[in-house]
Amino acid sequence: MAPPGVLIEAVQRARARWPAVEVDAQLFFDTLTARGIDPTAPGLQLEEMVLAFACARGDVGAITVFDREYIAKIPLFLARIEPDAEVVDEVRQRVRTRVLVAEAPNPPRIAEFGGRGPLGAWVRVVARSVHANLRRDRPSGDTTLAESNAATPGALSPELEALRARYLPLVNAAVHTAIAALAPRERTLFKLHYLDGLALERIGVMYAVHKATVSRWLAAARQSVLDGATKAVVEALGAQHADAKSLLDLLRSQLDVSVAALLSSTAPMA
Repeated sequence: MAPPGVLIEAVQRARARWPAVEVDAQLFFDTLTARGIDPTAPGLQLEEMVLAFACARGDVGAITVFDREYIAKIPLFLARIEPDAEVVDEVRQRVRTRVLVAEAPNPPRIAEFGGRGPLGAWVRVVARSVHANLRRDRPSGDTTLAESNAATPGALSPELEALRARYLPLVNAAVHTAIAALAPRERTLFKLHYLDGLALERIGVMYAVHKATVSRWLAAARQSVLDGATKAVVEALGAQHADAKSLLDLLRSQLDVSVAALLSSTAPMA
C-alpha cells in the first residue's frame, strides 16, 4: 500500500526542517502500519515521528539533530528540581543512552515514540523518570526527587523545612491516593499539564474545547486532589494535632510541585 499524502507531506516538511535527516516514506509508512498507527489520525506529530524513526534506524544526521534540539534541553527540563550540574549531566547521558541505544533484540526506545504529543515533552517525561530513579538509587541521606520538588531550595523557613521533612511520606501518600481517585480524564489532564507541559490551548485542541474550559477542569481536579489529601492528612494526624494547621498550609502552598514530582516518579516511558 502506498503512503497517504499526509505522510508524504510530513516527510517532505521534515526534510526541509532538518536537511540532514534522510527517511524513505514507504519504509516509514510500513513501520507505522506494523505498529498499528494510522498516520492520517488527527493530532499526530508526524514531522517529529519522522525524526524519531530516523534516529531509531541509526541515521547520524537525525541523531545529531536530536542531540541538538532535544537532549540539549534536558537541563531546562530539570532546572526547577535539580540544582546539581553533575546530576543533570548524568541524567542527560543516561537519557541519551536509554532512548538511542538498542538493547537486543529490541530497537532503541525512541522507536516507541507515538507522536501523540510533542517529542520534546516525551523527552521531558523520560528525563524526569531517569532523574527520579537516579535520586532513588543514591544513598538515603541524599535528596529524593519528591523531596527536591516539595519546595524550591531556600523558599521555606527552617521550621517549615523541618516540618516538610518530618511528614513527607505522609503527604506524598495522601497526594498519591488523591490523584489515583481522580477520574481518568482528570488524571490525563494532570499528565498533559504537569508532565508534558502542554499549553491550555493545546490541550483544548485535543479535547475540542476552549482553553478556559481546560482551565476550569484543571482547577476542579486540583481542588479534588487538595480536598482528598487534606482529608487523609487530618485523619492521620487528627485535626487538633499541633502540626496539623502548619502542615495543611504547607500542603496547599506546595501542591503543584508535589503533584508534578509524584507524576514524574511514576510516569511510564510513554
